[in-house]
Amino acid sequence: PRDADSRRTSFDIGSRHASRAFSFESADEPHDETTIEDLEDFEGFSFAQEQVREQEQEQEQEQEQEEEQEEEQEEEMELEKAVKRASEAPLEGKYAREEEAPRPWKFSSLDQPEMSSNDGNMKDPPPFYALREFSVNKGVLQKSSEPLQQLPPYLLMSQNYYRHEWRFTSVRRLKNIICFLEWVPNKDHLPRHELPVELTEQQARCLKEVFDLYDTKGQGEVKGEELRILLRALDLDEAAQDTLLKEGAAFTFEILKKEFETQSLYRMQQGRYFVGLSLDEAEHFRGSLHLMAGKQKRHRTKTTEEAAGGTSLLSETCGLALRCLGNLESALDNSLLDEYGPVSNSVEMTCQLQVAEQCYRFANSQVDFQGRDFNILLRALQSATVEERLKWWSDLRSFRRRAQGSWESLPLAGLFIKENEYESLAGRALLFRLRWCCAGLRLGSADFFKALDSKTSGRVERWQLAKGLEWLGLQRLGETDVGRWQKQVQNLFAIFDPDSTGTFTLEQFKAGMEMSEIDTTAVPAMSVPNLSSDSEEESGSEEEEIDVRVKAATSLAAFLAQNAAPTPVRPTLNLADCQRIDNGRFKMYWEKTSHFSLVWSTSGTLSERNISVWATQDAFTDGIARLSLGHVLSASCSRSLKALAFKVEDRDRTKWIGKTGRPDEILHFVEHFFPQPASFRQIWRQVDRRPLYVWEPIPPSENFVAVGMVCTTSETEPKRTEVRCVPKVWVQRVDERRLVKVWSQDVGGTPASFWGAAQEQRHSSALQCSDALFWVSAAAAAHIPPNLLALPTEEFAAREVAG
Repeated sequence: PRDADSRRTSFDIGSRHASRAFSFESADEPHDETTIEDLEDFEGFSFAQEQVREQEQEQEQEQEQEEEQEEEQEEEMELEKAVKRASEAPLEGKYAREEEAPRPWKFSSLDQPEMSSNDGNMKDPPPFYALREFSVNKGVLQKSSEPLQQLPPYLLMSQNYYRHEWRFTSVRRLKNIICFLEWVPNKDHLPRHELPVELTEQQARCLKEVFDLYDTKGQGEVKGEELRILLRALDLDEAAQDTLLKEGAAFTFEILKKEFETQSLYRMQQGRYFVGLSLDEAEHFRGSLHLMAGKQKRHRTKTTEEAAGGTSLLSETCGLALRCLGNLESALDNSLLDEYGPVSNSVEMTCQLQVAEQCYRFANSQVDFQGRDFNILLRALQSATVEERLKWWSDLRSFRRRAQGSWESLPLAGLFIKENEYESLAGRALLFRLRWCCAGLRLGSADFFKALDSKTSGRVERWQLAKGLEWLGLQRLGETDVGRWQKQVQNLFAIFDPDSTGTFTLEQFKAGMEMSEIDTTAVPAMSVPNLSSDSEEESGSEEEEIDVRVKAATSLAAFLAQNAAPTPVRPTLNLADCQRIDNGRFKMYWEKTSHFSLVWSTSGTLSERNISVWATQDAFTDGIARLSLGHVLSASCSRSLKALAFKVEDRDRTKWIGKTGRPDEILHFVEHFFPQPASFRQIWRQVDRRPLYVWEPIPPSENFVAVGMVCTTSETEPKRTEVRCVPKVWVQRVDERRLVKVWSQDVGGTPASFWGAAQEQRHSSALQCSDALFWVSAAAAAHIPPNLLALPTEEFAAREVAG
């Protein structure tokens, strides 16, 4: 509007006020006033006037377009806000609000001096119930959700937070648990609390692998600094590590197994409880603690009466601590608000508190559980199945102001996939041993990486890492099964390759191999396999250490060179053979077929869109070859699929009269022009209850390209027979205006978008693509359209190939 006003002010010749005067100033001539009637005598004035009118019309149209765009942007912003509000809202329904007033209870009921931890009986107990009994009314015929019975028994919930009877009577919106109480009714009755866990044969075997990797001396026990690192892997903090090391602890495998079967390693206590409180309840509770602390300070030598109730203070054996989850999740990193009595000074380790903190966050339907927090929660819930965990968490989330979308890409997703912690422990144990081996050999991360990078490409593949581990002798430690060894290497490789690219860089390797100064100084010197005996002695001077490092790197490089993966023969193409012709013996075209099998789909998940991936296999029948150029993405979850497949036809074999071609000649043609890939590179993965791994075929030479991708439901690389590459000279880049984002995953994890080409270009914005080859862009390039390549849609032919 500002530009339009200025334009109208400076030049309004085409207005109705034709007699309006305009001034033209010149530096050399005096100011003159000229009317439009005078200007009409000038030559070409009519033409200039018409030009001005056209300019004004264009300016007005531009202004109208700008206003329309602004209105559309405002509407989109409002729509996005509405969608966000809706996504973060609880499920629609009629929520009851009656009888929500807090019910008072006697503060003195927390004091239970006569309670014995053997029976847990209390006299006039406070209004608490077990968190494992907590469930909500779902509003369907007054049916309540299933409680999570496997939650630790020492976690409680106050009736003022959620009345236990509401699960049968009314639908209620859930509020967050802001504060919780740590409660010790009687500090004189705090025996060890054991939670029996029965290990399966596979879990015991995995635990044995962990033990053997930490038993660096092969003496059948783990102690000293090795034990400290093992305890750290089991998520014990430094104070707990120091406690066990001061006791002179040494773990044999039987001791470690017993610690896992009883969970006694974490020194939990019977008679120590944690209670989720309502916010109103927590406010009054904090005031009571302050009042009691003040009276205790003034009357340390005698019992005083409380102002409110006239009852005596709590006995010296009762301890209370008010804690806040918000403090834990902030920079404070400590949930404690106030405490009174023997709470902190009666605890052996803080593991029980850490379990309570993560379980209450889980009950709050939180999603950000990573690293140590995730491990603690997984260990606390390992007795529950993944289905039971997901059901309880989803039911509670549906009655909270939370995003109600799919959980698959959330940081929490691993809790609904991993049954227990044993595989993760095995991967961390192998990483520990790799760190110690490199440090013992005085091999820095850069030295070891350079030795692994036998192709000098700046990236290390999985087979190279596996060979490096074998050279260090790590495959022999407690595990001879080839399948288990490959699984261990895969788990370790994932630590260095978090983006699932199929390789890792030096920076990624350094990040995974980083060791603390304490760990580095504790590493003993190690002998180097396949080196002369003089290098096996502990190095002393700097020159000797350099010599050991050089010999180790040289030995590893030689080992990798001897055991390198065989280099495949790189196929070549003669450009003359690749000329497309209208008529030739071998005809190529696209044709619909129903020969597709389902690979993966979103059916039965919480995904907002129906998506499925289908595969076809190469088939040779009577002179016609059906080829797989990649998997097909469909925007539906139907039981069958009929889509376009690429075919090659030998006309000498398919003509009705005078068949002359041999059956093997079409196979020779296909192998020449459509070779299988040399390998695959993992582009993206979604690890959840229904995992999906997307792979890009790596062409066998620069003469070929891939026009589609391949998906698997496991981390195992696809077979080369899954897809074929095509000659580069036959493809063309798909116009970006035809690209359609069929599906995307943006919530948590690595973002990714699935792209396809619309069958025909339209000027409408509603381009659609389904049942076609696809391409995936991930990570930082997730929303950038890829350079999608495609074969011609029309029929064409090629010459015969000699030989």
